[in-house]
Amino acid sequence: MIKSFLKEEELSDKYKCNNCKKMRDCKRKFVMWKLPDILVIHFKRFKFSSWRSSKISKSVEFPMKLDLSKLTN
Repeated sequence: MIKSFLKEEELSDKYKCNNCKKMRDCKRKFVMWKLPDILVIHFKRFKFSSWRSSKISKSVEFPMKLDLSKLTN
């Protein structure tokens, strides 16, 4: 899940470049330069259908110690 969150993505909107003043395609990418001492992860636990949303009640399990060292730049 964390790798997916940090993955580079194409943005559908174009943005004006500050240098050339033209509209350009853009990408967005989140980067962790340094690992935090404490990391808080908030799961969005809802699913959406065309008619309504509902809470996902399935249990999520993960190890208490995560190796995040490969995620930093």
